[in-house]
Amino acid sequence: GFKDLVRACAEEAGIALRTGLRSRSSTDGVVPSRAGYPTATLVSVDRRNLMPHYHLDSDTPEHLDHRGITDAARLVETVARRLAVPLSGSGQSASR
Repeated sequence: GFKDLVRACAEEAGIALRTGLRSRSSTDGVVPSRAGYPTATLVSVDRRNLMPHYHLDSDTPEHLDHRGITDAARLVETVARRLAVPLSGSGQSASR
């Protein structure tokens, strides 16, 4: 499934993932997920695996994890490129 694809792409790109984390509020991916679209939420967490500034007034540039943003962008690009590659002989992309 999609989560396996994201994990494989992270491994391919050398990006560490922590999966199964929970937040105090829902993420932006909940609406498309409930509509049946596959989603993955990419966030930065602190030493306690929490998102201390997510959607709060303290969610400001000085609290950004720039390495995490770079890794997220690389991962999204890797996933998008993998989905864009046609399956061998089918004429369809890997997302179908």
